Parts: sequence; structure tokens; C-alpha cells
Amino acid sequence: MAGGLAAALGAAPALAQNRSFCAERPGMGTPACTLGPGQAMVEVTAFGLDHIADPGAEIDVFTYADTLLRYGLDDSTELQAGLTGYIDARTRDRASGLEDRAHGVGDSYLAVRRAFSGFALEAYVTLPTGADAVSAGTWGAGLVVPIDLPSPGPFQLSLTPEIGAVPDADGEGRHLLYGAVLGVSSELARNLGGGLEISAVQDEAPEGSEFGSKIAGTLAYQATERLQLNAEVDVVIAGPAPRTIALVGFALRL
Repeated sequence: MAGGLAAALGAAPALAQNRSFCAERPGMGTPACTLGPGQAMVEVTAFGLDHIADPGAEIDVFTYADTLLRYGLDDSTELQAGLTGYIDARTRDRASGLEDRAHGVGDSYLAVRRAFSGFALEAYVTLPTGADAVSAGTWGAGLVVPIDLPSPGPFQLSLTPEIGAVPDADGEGRHLLYGAVLGVSSELARNLGGGLEISAVQDEAPEGSEFGSKIAGTLAYQATERLQLNAEVDVVIAGPAPRTIALVGFALRL
């Protein structure tokens, strides 16, 4: 997903999938494959929960219908357009018990990916098209380099470095964010793939530099030739506060 570093590298790996079904989701990394010429795919995270146990507050962010549209232009190029979906963010102050809520449709993004032998280049831009309460407030941009690593036996190894200029917290400017995702995936059973990933992200925000890391577990079930069902759970292992993310969705080849 474009702009994944801004969400601690929240895009997706290929779970031992071939060219005929090159899905972005689930996962934090990005696949090096592209859709074939004239192929189209819609990927939807139907429901997402991001729970942050900050020392001063408890934050729950619910996301519905986070949608990605993809289209293959030729043998090695695809275009992407995404919409974050409907966001419902709730913050409860631990001391007073008071709750604050922000909600609305989130921002959008555009991306283009070009595949080469064993790796790809993906450039993206995020656009502040969402409701004021949940929008980043300004544009962002970045570059992703998905890499297929030499893999032992039935396992597939991948590396996804990314660098981006992401919106500041006040929505007035941008700052540097960079990092990578290392992943391993394999077929667990007939039509069922699974993966484990770890991310490392350096955020050079104006208010102070910060390092973060997550681990993620993913499952992808190939229900039909055109439909994949997927799920993901991420846990922050280095960051300012304990954080857990859960996502469920599907990918449909049109």
C-alpha cells in the first residue's frame, strides 16, 4: 500500500503467490510482481482496528472499507489508486475518563509500480482528500523497492526498503521517514499461505526522531481462482507505546 511507512510500513507481501494472483495484502511489505496487461484487481481491508495503549490515553482507531484498485498496463507496469476508507478514531483520557472522537472518510493515494528481474520500483503520492478530522492535511510522497530474495526450500523471502516524505503531525509540512520490512512466507496447506514479517522504521519528525519496529503474522486463503481472503495481526515491539493492529479483508481479480 502506498504510504505504508507512514503507518509503520503497512503494505503487503506476496504469500507464495504466482503472477496470476499477485495480491498486495495482507502484510507490511510490498510484492515485486505486477498485474498482467489489462488485468484489474480490487483489494479491500473490510475492517481494521489499531489499538494504542499510551500512558496518558487509550486510543482505538477503527477503519472500514480501506480500498485499493490496481490495473496492469503492460507486462511489467501497473497503476494503483487507493482510498483509506471510513475512519472512526476514539481517544479516552486515562485520568479524566473523557472521550474524544474524530471520524470521516480518510485520504487517498496514487502509485505506479515497474517490475524488473527480482525487484520492482514503486513511486507513490498521498493526497489530503479526506475529512478534516482524519486527514493528514497535506500531500506526501515516497519510493518503495520490493525485492525477492534467494529463498530456501518452500519458503519465500522478501525485503521491502522504503523512503518517504510524510506529512508532519500539524499538517503544515513534511519530514523524512525511512525503513524496511523483512518477510518470510510459505504455503501452509492447500490454498492457504502464511507469513511472518518484521519492520524497522526511523521517523525524523520535527518534534523528535523516533525508531519503531513491528512484527506481523499473516494468513491468505485462496477461496477461488479470483478471490483471496486474508487476515493480519501486527504487534509493536519498539515504539513510544504498546500497539496492536488487526486487519481482515479480501482481494478480488476482476
